[in-house]
Formats: sequence, C-alpha cells, structure tokens
Amino acid sequence: MHVDRKTIRTITILYPKGEFWGGDETDELEKLILEESKAGNLKLVINLSHCTYMVSTAIGKLAMAKRDYDARQGRVVLCEMNRRLQTMLTVAGLILRGGLTYYPTETEALAGMAEGILAG
Repeated sequence: MHVDRKTIRTITILYPKGEFWGGDETDELEKLILEESKAGNLKLVINLSHCTYMVSTAIGKLAMAKRDYDARQGRVVLCEMNRRLQTMLTVAGLILRGGLTYYPTETEALAGMAEGILAG
C-alpha cells in the first residue's frame, strides 16, 4: 500500500508514501480521496512527509481533491512536504495561486483545520 490513512474525530489524514508516477500508486491515492468524498468527509489533510516525488498526474489528483472539497464546502490542506515537492506544487500553481494551503507540520495542519472550522 502506498497510502496510509488515519482519522482524528472528523478529520481524515492521508499519508502517501514513496514516488507517485501516475500508475497504480496514484490510482490508490485517487481512490482513497474519492472514498473520503463519497463518505461525506469535509476535512482532509494530506501529509506528504513520506512522499518523495510526484508527476503531474499525481499532482492533478491533489487538484481534483481541492476542487471536490471546495464544491462541497469542505477543506483540503497539505503538510510536511520536502522542498522538492513544495517547489513542484508551487510551480504547478496548487500552492498560493491554486488555493491549496500548506502547513510545515501535521500539528499545524490540524490546528489550521480546526481554525477554519471555527471561522467558517
């Protein structure tokens, strides 16, 4: 399995591991995101601490998650990615222009998610 999952109250955290080249590992990530969406989840944290590389297909799955959660008044945030991934996602336009929020740590992501819930 390339993606682990954990739930804390109403927040789901996905942990993609390794490299995502657009094959079965990327399909697995998409499947888990869609399962969360279909289950009605509105708070998703994607912890990229164990993800070393993503091609545009995998990055597209993150963009898909953002659009889906936005459409349902939910929220997706990213955390703990290495500098290389952070650069790739910034260049791809997901961080900053694309509106995907990034937190340096999972603890900050969970706190930010809670603030978003309270503010929203």
